[in-house]
Amino acid sequence: MCRGGAKAGRGLSLLSFGIFALLVFGSIGGAGAAEVSVEADSISYENDGGLLAAEGSVRATWDDKLLKAGSLSFEQETGVLSARSGLSLSSPDMEFRASSVRLLLDDETGSFEDVEAWLKDNSAWFGGDRIEKTSDRGFRVKRGYYSTCERQEGASPDWSISGSEIDVDLDGYARVNNASFRVRGVPVLYLPYVALPSKLGRESGLLFPRIGTSNDRGFLYSQPFFWAIDKHRDATFSVDIETSARIGGTGEYRYRPSRKTTGVLSVEYFNESVRGDQESEIVSPELSNRQIPNDRGSIQGKHRQGLDSGLLLYADYMAVSDDLYFREVSPGGRTDLTQQLRDSRRYADSTAGVMGSTGYRSYGLSSSLYRDFYGPGGSRRFTAQRPIGAWLREDGGAGNGSYSFSATADYFRRRQGADGQRLDTVAGLEIPLLTGGAVEVSSWMKGRLTGYSFDDRSTWRDGVEQPARRLSAQAIRGLGEAGVDARAVLVRDYSLQGGLMRHTLEPVARLAWTSGSHGELPLWDDVDRIEGKRVATLGLESRFLRAAGPGDLPVERAMLALTQSYRLDEKVLGNHFSDLDFAVAVDPSSSLSFSGLASYNTGRNVLTGAVAAVDYSSSPLAALGGRQGRILAAYHFVRDGLADSLRTRASLGLSERTTLAVKLDYDFVSHKFLEKGLSLRFGGDCDCWAVDVGVSSTINPDELEFKLLIELSGLVDLGSSATQRDQALLGYLAGREDKGWRSSW
Repeated sequence: MCRGGAKAGRGLSLLSFGIFALLVFGSIGGAGAAEVSVEADSISYENDGGLLAAEGSVRATWDDKLLKAGSLSFEQETGVLSARSGLSLSSPDMEFRASSVRLLLDDETGSFEDVEAWLKDNSAWFGGDRIEKTSDRGFRVKRGYYSTCERQEGASPDWSISGSEIDVDLDGYARVNNASFRVRGVPVLYLPYVALPSKLGRESGLLFPRIGTSNDRGFLYSQPFFWAIDKHRDATFSVDIETSARIGGTGEYRYRPSRKTTGVLSVEYFNESVRGDQESEIVSPELSNRQIPNDRGSIQGKHRQGLDSGLLLYADYMAVSDDLYFREVSPGGRTDLTQQLRDSRRYADSTAGVMGSTGYRSYGLSSSLYRDFYGPGGSRRFTAQRPIGAWLREDGGAGNGSYSFSATADYFRRRQGADGQRLDTVAGLEIPLLTGGAVEVSSWMKGRLTGYSFDDRSTWRDGVEQPARRLSAQAIRGLGEAGVDARAVLVRDYSLQGGLMRHTLEPVARLAWTSGSHGELPLWDDVDRIEGKRVATLGLESRFLRAAGPGDLPVERAMLALTQSYRLDEKVLGNHFSDLDFAVAVDPSSSLSFSGLASYNTGRNVLTGAVAAVDYSSSPLAALGGRQGRILAAYHFVRDGLADSLRTRASLGLSERTTLAVKLDYDFVSHKFLEKGLSLRFGGDCDCWAVDVGVSSTINPDELEFKLLIELSGLVDLGSSATQRDQALLGYLAGREDKGWRSSW
């Protein structure tokens, strides 16, 4: 029976031997200082009570450990504990068996004979003919072995590593004589002598490479190197070669000198002289320049530093060589989700500032820079946007209500259009009108005063070569906002199929009024976009939660939410109603879930946008020994053909050890598959090893890749898969929110 999967590591390391030995001795270590309780068929004392001897069904307990043996002796004066005959020890972390043990409790050294040990939280296990603890941080193992495959009586594990003699210094190296890697007990890799770092801390060295092949980028090879600078700093460097596209490398420096200070700096550089075509194959109507520079790269950084005064300094920096860099370059074989987020970036942004808080008051200074990736102009699209800004906010109580006050002062500097300064102040008050029952009602009001001073007063419209108009040198705008919010919670509990079911109805309503706005203003951000309006909003949320019995944790099985607004003062898109927004989530069983979000315009009778996701698990070939399969699908739609696509991931367990996986991304606008992938995965018992072979193709750019992934659980993770590890993308697209459980029964 599988206990669980051992996590995959970065590389093959016989440090595992030392860690197991440390745990074995740590399981008994400390017994001299702890109160030891011994039970046995017979117990005797010799040498005036200095020697305890126990025989028959011995059980010795101390702290949270249990030692069982046929016989046990303990010399009080020398602190020597010996046990033999069917010896076993259990602790919260591990279990082990041995034929005998002799342990010197005072210095925690000693030896075990014929040891087999395994961790309780995974399938990793370890053994040897003899384990000696030679010093506080040193061990010697005779004929040792290690594996993460499930142990089976009379059969060799799918894989294991072993050595005839292993000397482990936990502050230095593990030196192994006659090291071998075995498959089903047969050695397939042999080294007469190996010396590997065995420090429990980080150690500099090469990591396993990443290898692949592509019809567009050629042979792909990435060799990372880890540098453990000191206990507060480390770095990873990688040489990346794509024989038909680029040669370069990456570096990432990480530091944490104190709990209050942390940061990371990443640098990427590639030379594109090996590629035949200096024009990108990526096609987009928003990309005006597809020429690829010969030298390209990026710099990204993040810094956080807390000051003794309570202030926090922060900085996030991003700069790239060209507009297509993130979309074309994927160093180190990034996961599908990470690369998708890089591909979809609209701009590179950098921010820096300082912030702090005292009680219910917060304040700060900030600066932001942007580089737009779309449209003509190239590097000229770099804009400061908001090179300096300051803000202050305070919240507090006022009688049985609450108040808030905020002020922001910003300087805007853009590539084209109005520039200048803005001071915005907002004061608000919220007063509860009805509380403590099934219905809650509150009222709120805000007053906003905004002042502008312009350096550049020109405004522009798309497609117009000359400024559309000029603003006044100064402007002041005052706005008033007020409203009433109401919410009711209706609950019904009833029995269903031996369990308890709760059904809730939660209607909400809001009436909001905003005074008229000033038309002679720039559009710098959302503050300038506030306009006068009177809006009524109605919504309804209904939930079904089920618990197997009294006291059991309830599980949400279904949720439906509807929201729509009505514009009282003017029409929007031909009528007074906004889109009808609804969200639904249904989990009829542990193997099936559905979620969706949609917006429907009732006046024009059109669906303006929708996202839907399905997750289904099943074992259609269970009768033939097939593993459980899974289907994930996410549909994304935006009206007028702006987006209409379906992303699917499916796996089918053909047998206990074989899984077929398919990845399909289809675009209904162009009637083409944007991406296709197919892989076949072979795995061992409890997933202690796996080989994943597959192929994937994309059309923008037109690329075909062959991928290979080799996993030895707990030891190595080499390569990448054509279909796995991107299921998180579907949840990201679906945008489902887990509403949780709002009240107790």
